[in-house]
Amino acid sequence: MLPSVKLSEEDKIELEYVYDRTKTGVADSVATTARMIALYNKLYKTGYKENTSCRKCLATVHKKIKLLYELSI
Repeated sequence: MLPSVKLSEEDKIELEYVYDRTKTGVADSVATTARMIALYNKLYKTGYKENTSCRKCLATVHKKIKLLYELSI
């Protein structure tokens, strides 16, 4: 399910930044993972901890970020 809000210009920039650094499925740093989760939490109104190590949680977040990116280009 996609978020019901439109992406702001700021969100689009952050989405591109995060996706470029996680497109292989592995983030280039812990900071990028935290940014990806923060963006996901903002858009989907969830409460994942930005320092989570739950693989299933991270896979879900990445999958949705990837989908948003593909739909926004």
